[in-house]
Amino acid sequence: MYERESPWCIAEVVIGPIIVVAAFFLLRQFVGTFMTGIAEEEVRGSIYLTLGISFALGLFIRRTKENKMGNRQYLPRRNAFVIRIIPLLLILAFTGCASIRLIADYDEQIDTSVTDFQRKIETFLTHLERNAGKDEAKYQNNTKFYDEAKVDLSAIRVRAAAIPKNDITLKLIDLLLENISNLENLHKLGISAEQVSPIRSAINTQCTAILKLEIAKKRGKS
Repeated sequence: MYERESPWCIAEVVIGPIIVVAAFFLLRQFVGTFMTGIAEEEVRGSIYLTLGISFALGLFIRRTKENKMGNRQYLPRRNAFVIRIIPLLLILAFTGCASIRLIADYDEQIDTSVTDFQRKIETFLTHLERNAGKDEAKYQNNTKFYDEAKVDLSAIRVRAAAIPKNDITLKLIDLLLENISNLENLHKLGISAEQVSPIRSAINTQCTAILKLEIAKKRGKS
């Protein structure tokens, strides 16, 4: 019996785990087309867990059953192989897919910082709108604001870059930085009260997009 089923024994003990790990990487590649990649330590941990359970099941799975007369009969190894592969595939799906996340976790500091920045930019735009044509609104009298705004956004960006899988937030912050630069360039040429409104709308839209994203992360985490 054992001699005839030796190929199934080899498949069960050696090839089985290899198939499972290969399936893991195929699943990761497939899901990766829709979601961000899995961290290296998560992949390694899932492989170790899968291999460990695979060999443990290979050692301890019962291949015998009792017949009505009490005599032991060996369960075919191909059946044991199938019995073992099915739970391993379930383990694979759980350990592999559970660690996949579409986006980074919610960050309260980014949420608060962007809210504060929006308040600051709104105060500045209101100042420009009210004092358009006056010395108070001239670019040379407001360079301090642009310096502070760039420093604020740079700090927010550094914070966002330190968080894994935060590419979308980084792109939104970069767009906000670009709009602040556009505002500064326009201000150098001279800005009218009528030009403030579309600028306010664009910057508020970008701040809102960042805040909505953080709120969505917070809901997803809970």
